[in-house]
Amino acid sequence: MSSLESLFSSEIIRAFGWTLLHSLWQGAVIFLLALVLIMGLRKQGPKTRYAALCSLFLLIPALFSATFFMIYEPGKTVASEVVPVLTSE
Repeated sequence: MSSLESLFSSEIIRAFGWTLLHSLWQGAVIFLLALVLIMGLRKQGPKTRYAALCSLFLLIPALFSATFFMIYEPGKTVASEVVPVLTSE
């Protein structure tokens, strides 16, 4: 992991990891929307269905990018998230 941390900051790695996790449920939602779209456009021509699905699937990289930039906080470091433990002495 140290070689990865030498290339990218820990905040970028954290944001990318959370973005990958969020992309799973976002992809599932887009898949369900695609199914509804296919069923709704059943009587339309193939060009119409193809154009509608292509425009829908353009949401995948758009949502991925938007999610990353919503999660990414450049000034924040992972060490700042650690809460000190109080010990009784």
